Amino acid sequence: MKKVLFIIRQFNVGGAQQQLINLASNLNNKYFEPYIISYYPGGAQEEKIKKTGAKYFCLNKKGKNDISFFFRLISKIRIIDPDIIYTFLATS
Repeated sequence: MKKVLFIIRQFNVGGAQQQLINLASNLNNKYFEPYIISYYPGGAQEEKIKKTGAKYFCLNKKGKNDISFFFRLISKIRIIDPDIIYTFLATS
């Protein structure tokens, strides 16, 4: 089984967020295990993402100058050890 890690800034209403929700919801779970990391908590669609069946983690970024965020992100990626990383809206 391949681990697929999706990374997104936050779950506000938008096309990228909806695309991620659709992808995570419709991956064939015989072949793919979806994981999702968001930088910031909340957003209008966060509850939808929790219903996709993907393992969801929020890194609770505290703003653009949150240096420790980078280390939390790298640590979580190492723990998950994904085969595929797919990012959305990766700016701060």
